[in-house]
Amino acid sequence: MLQEEAQIIRNDWSCSDGIKNGNEAIIDDCNNNCNDVDVLSYANSACCETASHPSVYYEFVEGNERVVYSNNYPNHNFCFVEDRTVEPYYKVYKFDLKPQLSEQTTSLTRTNGRPLNLFGISLNGVYMMPAPATPFIFEDKNTGEYNWDWVFEPTTNIGEGMGFVNLDCASAHVNPNSGYHYHGNMFAYVEELQSGISTLNSPPTEILQVGWASDGFPILYRFGPDKEGNIKEMFPSFQLKSGLRPGDGISAPCGPYSGKYIADFGYLAGKGDLDECNGIEASVTLNTAQGEETFEYYYVVTQDFPQISRCMKGTFNDSFIGSAQALNELDADGDGFVSSYDCDDSNPNINPLATDNPLTSFDESCGATLSTQDLELKDLGYYINSNPNDGNFSVISTSLEKYQVQLFSIIGQLVLEKTGTGVLEINNITDAGVYVLSITREGKLLGTIKIIVK
Repeated sequence: MLQEEAQIIRNDWSCSDGIKNGNEAIIDDCNNNCNDVDVLSYANSACCETASHPSVYYEFVEGNERVVYSNNYPNHNFCFVEDRTVEPYYKVYKFDLKPQLSEQTTSLTRTNGRPLNLFGISLNGVYMMPAPATPFIFEDKNTGEYNWDWVFEPTTNIGEGMGFVNLDCASAHVNPNSGYHYHGNMFAYVEELQSGISTLNSPPTEILQVGWASDGFPILYRFGPDKEGNIKEMFPSFQLKSGLRPGDGISAPCGPYSGKYIADFGYLAGKGDLDECNGIEASVTLNTAQGEETFEYYYVVTQDFPQISRCMKGTFNDSFIGSAQALNELDADGDGFVSSYDCDDSNPNINPLATDNPLTSFDESCGATLSTQDLELKDLGYYINSNPNDGNFSVISTSLEKYQVQLFSIIGQLVLEKTGTGVLEINNITDAGVYVLSITREGKLLGTIKIIVK
């Protein structure tokens, strides 16, 4: 064998010498007869447009579920192709309030590679859908049929024209029937939250949550606590496969694994910090819309593949199925809320995210603002005898004057109202969750308080 190898290298290059030489595409590429050359591109399009609609993310709790209403409109600059403008896309997402790891891993795609599920919802209301659809799939050169085993990786094929995925400054674009969504590292979005975070080389003082996965676990950006509680950059455990693809270049791609296709990457347990779903079993405490919460697992948006996870470890919620329909309602006043979530759809200053003016009796927030006026109410002589409670509690006034209480659901629906003096009993609230109680006297709103029914 040595004599044969010596004879080869006297006059030519060797394909078994452990060196990339000659016309080798990879080291010792002895059988590479592939004429296809993969063209990769990583440069996102620049931002070309500013927001012309409000960006709405509205979170509340119903029973054991976290619920998010959004209009899927970004709160940052973006770009789009001419026939696909960025427009509001109203949806409601539900997922476990206290998620648990499942015994099964759920893929975001069907077994044939076709996109199926959304991964999660960001805290600005834009959803995450990393897996691409047509036409970003290898086509049989004879029949033109798609080979779904070889789907393009969006984050390595960024650009305009055939064969490229047009992703903007937030690694996002618009689908004709499903609105604006993120495919990868959401640069423009995270920079709105924390300037410099997308290029930071050392851990920040505070970790950054960017969303919720469809199983209820939080999604962090780049940095998070390891199993010992140390904040560090979290790296994925994927790498390019070695050798050549098995395809013939006709019905399947040939040549070395370059990163052009999702199937070019393989998971190697322990290579990085994260598992095959780009998550980690580690404790993290976050300040959320519901207060301080602790989770024993979280996902990470990383700089390297897969950037956004392609699977999940908890219980998937069907509200994240890719084909789930948007709300077929109008937002008449343009405040981002459709009529079923807006108690006055003719006034943009009235919606669940508006701030109530305590000096008037006007309910700008549809009863949903969770204000911090508990102390003021106590100073005025109004008390709640049990909070949290089991659906039975009392409002107590030390004044002899008549007053009114109104109890609203978290989405602004009036549950009950009572008027009287002294003690007003509230009974038989059967649905657990968060409510808002307003107290009014002589037409003036004195304040609101969050009521928790367990």
